[in-house]
Amino acid sequence: MIENGRLIGLGLALVDHKIKNKEVLLPQNINDLPVFLDKHDGIIHMSAGGPICNTLMAFISYLPQQSIVRLYSAIGEDKKGEFFRQHTSEKLGPPQINSPKTTGLWACVIDESTNEIKEKLSYYGAAQTVSISKKDVAEEKNTLFITDVSSCKFPDILNQAEDVLPELKREGGLFVLSLNGARPSAVSNTYLDSMFRSLPYQPQIIFANQAELLYVTGKTNLQDAIYTAFPSSQLLITTCGKDGAIIRFEGDVTTIPTYTVEKDKVTDETGAGDAFMGTMLAVLYPRLFSMDKKIITKAAKIASYAGALITQTLNSRVANEQVALIQKYAKSVD
Repeated sequence: MIENGRLIGLGLALVDHKIKNKEVLLPQNINDLPVFLDKHDGIIHMSAGGPICNTLMAFISYLPQQSIVRLYSAIGEDKKGEFFRQHTSEKLGPPQINSPKTTGLWACVIDESTNEIKEKLSYYGAAQTVSISKKDVAEEKNTLFITDVSSCKFPDILNQAEDVLPELKREGGLFVLSLNGARPSAVSNTYLDSMFRSLPYQPQIIFANQAELLYVTGKTNLQDAIYTAFPSSQLLITTCGKDGAIIRFEGDVTTIPTYTVEKDKVTDETGAGDAFMGTMLAVLYPRLFSMDKKIITKAAKIASYAGALITQTLNSRVANEQVALIQKYAKSVD
């Protein structure tokens, strides 16, 4: 077990709003989203979200004894911000208050006949400005730093990541990067190239889904993308839906079958990838600096199960009642 190390996460604090009514249309103007959601409050399922926030919640759910986990995120001083705070573990530390901006929101309309997302919209508000002081970084030994593309597309957050990474590198910690948010509608290839070049410490562990990896690499063939992406990274995990997860570890590539869920039991897939990432990192955590194929395979199988549980609810995070199920399943995995 790694001792006296801290996990730092830097990401967007969002409140997710899910509407299971295909007749509802989200507003065309992103700035109209807060008022729209207030008006439709009676048909909305609301849950605390944000990819990195969800990831850290999954991490501490699986590994509660790892007490030094710090989430850097920001909310507004409003009801949605208070909702986020109430549904986010105190173990992650308090979110920053970015007033007078309003709390970041994510909304989607789900077709109730297919359980597929019909449309979605994000309003970032307070979420897009977060600060990490040098004192914060230096106060503990940092073992792991986690962030994602959806957060670092905002220059202010990218600047904070760039400030953390030199200290992480000096201490010999690991940088984990999720490619979540890497898509043409969200961030340009030019910005991505600039972002990756600006990082003072390249990520050792990468999480992505198939579409994100293809977009970032500019490849059309998945195998080509897997073998060429982030060549200096030790571990690359690419989730491919029902086709499982493709793992590249120190150059060797293997496929881990997914934990399948019957289609009629799938409610919504939002947050499944975050639960996968957080659970996998938690399983790997005691062996982060001595990983091998066996522990990585085990971690991916347990993570797949955690992600599958998320798809069967409208929540974006691992719920308390799911923790015991994941722990029980983990004991059955060789």
